[in-house]
Amino acid sequence: MGLNQIKLGGILSYVSLGVSNVLALLYTPFVLRMMGQSEYGLYSLVLSIVSYLSLMDFGFGAALVRYIALYKSRNETDKLPSLYGMFISLYGIIGLVCFLLGLGLFFSTNQFFGNSLTTLELEKARIMILIIVIYLSLSFPFSIFGAIITAHERFVFQKILAIARSIITPVLMIPLLFLGYKSIAMAVVAVVIGVLIIVANVWFCLSKIKIKIVFKNFDFPLLKEIFWFSILVFAKMILERVYWSSGQFMLGATLGTISVAIFSIALQMKGYYESFSQAIGGLFLPRLTSMVANKDSKRAITETFVKVGRIQFHIIGFILCVYILIGQKFIILWAGKNYISAYRISLIIMIPYTMPLIQSIGNSLIQAYNVQKPLVVTFFITTVLTIGISFLLIDSYGAKGCAIALAIAIIFGEVIIMNWFYWKRLSIDIPLFWKEISKIAIVMFVLTLVFNFFVSFFVINSLFSLTGFVLLFSLVYFPIIYFVAMNTYEKELLLSILKIVKPK
Repeated sequence: MGLNQIKLGGILSYVSLGVSNVLALLYTPFVLRMMGQSEYGLYSLVLSIVSYLSLMDFGFGAALVRYIALYKSRNETDKLPSLYGMFISLYGIIGLVCFLLGLGLFFSTNQFFGNSLTTLELEKARIMILIIVIYLSLSFPFSIFGAIITAHERFVFQKILAIARSIITPVLMIPLLFLGYKSIAMAVVAVVIGVLIIVANVWFCLSKIKIKIVFKNFDFPLLKEIFWFSILVFAKMILERVYWSSGQFMLGATLGTISVAIFSIALQMKGYYESFSQAIGGLFLPRLTSMVANKDSKRAITETFVKVGRIQFHIIGFILCVYILIGQKFIILWAGKNYISAYRISLIIMIPYTMPLIQSIGNSLIQAYNVQKPLVVTFFITTVLTIGISFLLIDSYGAKGCAIALAIAIIFGEVIIMNWFYWKRLSIDIPLFWKEISKIAIVMFVLTLVFNFFVSFFVINSLFSLTGFVLLFSLVYFPIIYFVAMNTYEKELLLSILKIVKPK
């Protein structure tokens, strides 16, 4: 069942991404126009701040997935009920602490943003913060059910929920925008949908996986081991969040909500791009944990690393090529001319970020080996580097300065240092990995260069003409990639997927 769940989960991941991104193409421009640049920037600012509280997961979710997979590989499933009870108890305490910290944030809004936000904006920010904080605090004890589903490799159900979330959000929000509700309504809708997802996860765990939960016989020596595993995951998570969110915070504190809105659109483009890579990379933690526990050979793990990386590059490489060619025209049509600078800002981030994205399985591998300390040190260095360079460039270059800081940090930390770590510490054949990737990259580069010459001859002034150009590019791109850049495994995988999705 595991391999089928991974394959079907991967397919549904891209169905979910397709649905969510198509809806975003239609929904986000509508939201921008109905809310206005300042209101949208306010909503993005609040989300970027409150999202730090979600980091109070402390990495326990990843720890739960890892230890469930370990118990299953060792045939010790009798220990799972007390493990679940122990995690629910931990998350209950975390939820209480989250609420107290959220109250502190609620009462400190004026101190942080009194100089850059208006009185009305500050009032709306406080309301949104309170709504989201209450939701996060209550949701923590129930978050383990999503981790349980992941650990049991029941990816299909999770992806169906993701598709449902993508559809329900605009269905609920569009009527409210027409009625005049704005940022606060968006926060309420997000919370309502989050509650529905929690209820669905609990139902699936109890009725389909049929888990049992016991609040006794806690394994306290295991709790100590889990704590050290989780604290390193948490440190990496919080550094990564600061790494990506510091730009919005600094722009909000110095230049105001319009700069935040532009930078948020650039990060949104990066987020869409990133999601296509992570759609399959995140499915492999249970499988890699079993491989490590069963002492599979380094060669087998390298083969998995290279295999997944090549597949990810096939997917996001095509997206990057298209975005380089027509991204600026897309931003104008999608968000408006006021956001045109978001194109270059996003490219500054996306191009170097491609390299760690196609190695995202490395994060799962690090957790499977439980060797996270060097990774945390690396992220600490790159986070400090990002904030320091942003501080130096933000006055002169604004949002573009924050993007340059991120690009430098990505290349230094997530590319140079992490590749050395994978190669020397985890014995992954990194030269082989990049040799395999270069075979695809050369073909992509040539195709993009050729089409960049012809793109100026196309009049792209509507989403219809933009779609036409993408289809034309695809008709040339995919056959060449299939016959020149794909290996035998990738061709067979593509054909097997086409058979699954082909209508009967």
